[in-house]
Amino acid sequence: LAEEFGDNNITLILDLRAPTERNEPKVQIWTRALSWKIVQANEFLAAGATLRHVVCHLNMCDGITHQFRSSRSGGNSESASSFDMMVSLIDQHGLAYLYKLLLRHHDAILLAMKLVALHLQESPQNKILIHCAQGKDRTGIISMLIECVLGCSDEEILNDYTLSEGNVPPVGHLPLSTYVRDSTIFEKSPRSVMSNTLHYLRTEYGSVEGYLNAIRFDATWQHRLQRSVGGFSTHGISARL
Repeated sequence: LAEEFGDNNITLILDLRAPTERNEPKVQIWTRALSWKIVQANEFLAAGATLRHVVCHLNMCDGITHQFRSSRSGGNSESASSFDMMVSLIDQHGLAYLYKLLLRHHDAILLAMKLVALHLQESPQNKILIHCAQGKDRTGIISMLIECVLGCSDEEILNDYTLSEGNVPPVGHLPLSTYVRDSTIFEKSPRSVMSNTLHYLRTEYGSVEGYLNAIRFDATWQHRLQRSVGGFSTHGISARL
């Protein structure tokens, strides 16, 4: 596995999963096989995002997993009610509502965007593999934000997102999958979901840039990311990230 990543010049793996997801036995198999150094996102940022051949852990759904843990502990009826309401809204509105929840994780998304900008800026040779559990929800949101900064059109973003359709593995043991009415939503990436997400950002923040400014990934950081991938067409950007 390490050889395969090396052949593709991957220098950073950005892992957006929650700790419980990373601890699954099947995940531990490839983590041990890779034998790269594992670091936390803040540690990686403190090093200037210059480390190479590392797996960087960044929990992008901490608020959701905290609600899940609290509701299942049986010690807080308010948390249980809040969790049940969240599940009900996901049942009603599907992935589009889940994406709204994920976009509220401002600190985690800001950190992910900074790490990407800094690591790519550090060397033109650096390449990043971003992943989560299914590879299209948390990963899809970060990829969409990056593509927006780089000037990709909505059509390009939606086409990239829908590439996952039909290629997503069975849902397995995602924390939410046991509770929602239709767990197969986590195996799909319909065009309408990302289209609705872009519409939400423009309605709530005026633009995707407005959202990024609100989470403090401001114009200076956006220009930094743009410069770090200078010379690459937006059409082929996924090959670099």
